[in-house]
Amino acid sequence: MIYPKLYYAVKTENRLNQKESVEEIDLSALLHSLGQQWKLIAAITAVVFSLSALYAVFATPVYQAKSVLRVAELRDLDRLNLLDLYSLEREAALQQIGNELESYSTRLDFFRANPEMFVALDNSKRSLEQAFDVFNEDAFQVTRSEQQLKDGQQRSRYVEIKMDYSPGLDGPVILNRLVAYVHAQEQGRVQADVTALADNRIERLERQLNTALVGYQAAVETEVAQLREQDTLKQGELEDELTALRLELKNQRLNRLEKLNEAIYIATELGIKNPTTLNSLSQDQQQRINANVIRAEINSQNKDPLYFMGTRALLAEKEVLRVRESDDFMNPRIAQIYKELELLKNNRRIDMLLARDNQKLFLESNAQIRSEIARINELKADLGNLRLVRVDQLAVEPVTPIRPKRLLVLALGLVLGLIAGVGTALVRSLLRYRS
Repeated sequence: MIYPKLYYAVKTENRLNQKESVEEIDLSALLHSLGQQWKLIAAITAVVFSLSALYAVFATPVYQAKSVLRVAELRDLDRLNLLDLYSLEREAALQQIGNELESYSTRLDFFRANPEMFVALDNSKRSLEQAFDVFNEDAFQVTRSEQQLKDGQQRSRYVEIKMDYSPGLDGPVILNRLVAYVHAQEQGRVQADVTALADNRIERLERQLNTALVGYQAAVETEVAQLREQDTLKQGELEDELTALRLELKNQRLNRLEKLNEAIYIATELGIKNPTTLNSLSQDQQQRINANVIRAEINSQNKDPLYFMGTRALLAEKEVLRVRESDDFMNPRIAQIYKELELLKNNRRIDMLLARDNQKLFLESNAQIRSEIARINELKADLGNLRLVRVDQLAVEPVTPIRPKRLLVLALGLVLGLIAGVGTALVRSLLRYRS
């Protein structure tokens, strides 16, 4: 029972020793076999390298055009933000331009607006739009440089757009026109928004001006009514005063007539026909006057009695007063009242207020509102020169294509050729060894 087990162990050990010897022999033989097949390896390497060289020479080159956009200058958007009508930051404008450059619909609209620039994409198997759709998938690359703000928002510092194109397409011209098209479209959108806001602001200002005009007209009507009321009141007061003065003068005239009648009676009794004085009367009637009568002396402060004028003068004055039709000339105030009444017939202030053709000119807020409307219209007129971004780098014709990279293709062809040649030689050696 012991001998078979010992025999099996010795046999197994011999087999392992033989296998190690075979492996050592096979590795040496394999290297020797590769050395003998160097011509095959060289031939395969040459074939693969030649194929890569043919690809590098005859493959359709792909070029790349690049354009860089940066934020606009401060003065470019300063007038837009000046009136607080429309607020647009420079970074926001650049970001919006970048969004439009990434938009497929914007590119498609540009393609449809400029089909002559994409004639090289025409293919009988598919429509021009389909060809552009395939071209658009890999042709455009938009890169942004974002700046992180404290509030978590991001602002674009610059936008870079690249376009890969094949011969037949004028890549730089297409890219530059695309950038100009997007800028014009965005400029038109901003212009439309600003125009709408400006028109709304102008309409609001016009309504404000019309409201002020209605208020002004109401104020003018009120002032005219007040002036007319004051004139009517003044006229009534003057007419009342005139009536009172006339009544006073009439009473004075009647009183004067009564005095004249009394004086005429006295003068008749005394026999005084002509004007006289007390002294003259005393000398004429000296004998008829009682010696006990005290003679009055007339000084500058005492006047002779009215009957001293004599009956002739008194009757003449009485007749004049009796036939007098108006006493107005007796009081100078009446003439002044007539003057004031005549002035009240035409109120120049009322005439001036009613004669104003353009009442807006007299509004206090008219100048300010018109000035703001003029500034808004001036802003609308300057929108055609609005620049949202600054083109830092225009697309130019590249010197070399980006694909294929010939040196890299040749190097890869050489490496792949060696790998293929060595691999083929190894496979042959293994097959030969097994056989």
